[in-house]
Amino acid sequence: MTSRTKGNRVRNKAIKELEHDGYLVGIVERTGRFVKVKDLWDMFDLCAINKSGKIRFIQVKTNQTGGFIKKLEQFRLDFPSYATYELWCWIDRKGFNYYVK
Repeated sequence: MTSRTKGNRVRNKAIKELEHDGYLVGIVERTGRFVKVKDLWDMFDLCAINKSGKIRFIQVKTNQTGGFIKKLEQFRLDFPSYATYELWCWIDRKGFNYYVK
């Protein structure tokens, strides 16, 4: 299985979980051979909103955070908001670990 296939599978699991919780989910990640910046603000893969207006920006990763937690904390300090900034890390055979800032 390629890393792209695995990443898409994990992202789809995250989308299903969010939709099950009543969120409308938008994929903001762009893919392509010549695309330089692939994520929203170079940080987030998904944007989700529910009927009460709660907004969540989510980065989905597999098996390791890759130092993203520090980057997420700095982003939250630079851009405080009513939205939540989250990192969902899928650990094989265990499920998601959630980091919400």
